[in-house]
Amino acid sequence: MASCKKGFQVVGNVWTALMDFEKAGDIMEGHSHKFTHQTFIACGSFNVVVAGELYEKVKAPMLMTVEAGLVHSFVALEDNSRAICIHPIIKGENYDDIVSPDDMPLVGGKLPQSLIEA
Repeated sequence: MASCKKGFQVVGNVWTALMDFEKAGDIMEGHSHKFTHQTFIACGSFNVVVAGELYEKVKAPMLMTVEAGLVHSFVALEDNSRAICIHPIIKGENYDDIVSPDDMPLVGGKLPQSLIEA
């Protein structure tokens, strides 16, 4: 069991977090956000825990909403599963919960369109 591979992309005022789970059993540890967001289950299937409640065999394609403040985690049930979290980028209070300015490298003075980690 390993952590999923993560990357992100920023377009306009939307931040997407790509999570690739190479092997069944790979995980995204439990975490929460200050803002409600959506997660698109793009391929494969997962056991998803939200606020202590287990949702078994969540299969692609599926769009789910995770309310603000709820701890959520994912465990891949199949090899090559993928989920994409979709967050608004909100200026103002708690902005740094979504994208810290320190995590947004600049290329040629502009934010690159894709920052997918290998």
